[in-house]
Amino acid sequence: DDYVSIPGSEYFDNLGDFSFSTWIRLEENFSLSTGNSNSSNQFIINKDHHPTYGNASFSLRIQNGGDGLPDGTVSLAWLFNPDGNNGGNDLTLHTDINGLLDNQWHYISCTRKQSNGELKLYIDGNIVDSGVTLSGVISTPNQFIVGSHVFTDRSFFKGKVDNFNFWNLTLSQQEILSNMNTPLAGDEEGLVGYWNFNEGEGNNLTDLSGNGNDGTINGATWSGDVPTPPVFGCTDTYADNYNSEATSDDGSCSGYPNNGDYSLYFDRDLV
Repeated sequence: DDYVSIPGSEYFDNLGDFSFSTWIRLEENFSLSTGNSNSSNQFIINKDHHPTYGNASFSLRIQNGGDGLPDGTVSLAWLFNPDGNNGGNDLTLHTDINGLLDNQWHYISCTRKQSNGELKLYIDGNIVDSGVTLSGVISTPNQFIVGSHVFTDRSFFKGKVDNFNFWNLTLSQQEILSNMNTPLAGDEEGLVGYWNFNEGEGNNLTDLSGNGNDGTINGATWSGDVPTPPVFGCTDTYADNYNSEATSDDGSCSGYPNNGDYSLYFDRDLV
């Protein structure tokens, strides 16, 4: 029964282009209960249209089957419904969950381009699914719920969440990679909501974008387990400037053995 509520705001309503990202960590033994319909999903980020079902809604969640997938197929899914329950233009992007079951942090990003209705789903800066649905501005006045269904009595997420950020523009792949590897300052262009989860105590989740949309924590507990920023450097052990502490290669490797121009001679004689 753990979740965070972030109040609705003009910054998250009447959306055209938008993007959002968050870090998540699942345990290796993660299990998505399928015993009843209320537990077939686990919501990570949820912006529902209840009680006005003609409004748009979208959510990042882990789900069992659904959207054309067979029951028993568990996926990370971004559901986007631009025109309510009766519009028929909803679209869900999927990726298999197995790559996330390594007990490591992963950076999940979702983007939408208003002009052509294109959606993209990223994991760790890599596009894993994309699709096209209704274009134009969407109405989404309601609150965000992190870690639960909007009714906050079902579909609870089991895992860790960190650094949720929301933008009123379509981030590029390079921008997503940059945000993943470098902490945000809070004043970046287009950043309209930023919660870095660094309070460490209390029930308040501060919006560091300056827009004042602080969240309220219900039940979830603080953890010192956080994503570790990469250490950039040369990761090739054959290079002179190999950095044993580097976790991400930055293309700087140099100083490979060079004692003149040589080739290899292959003698076909049998021994």
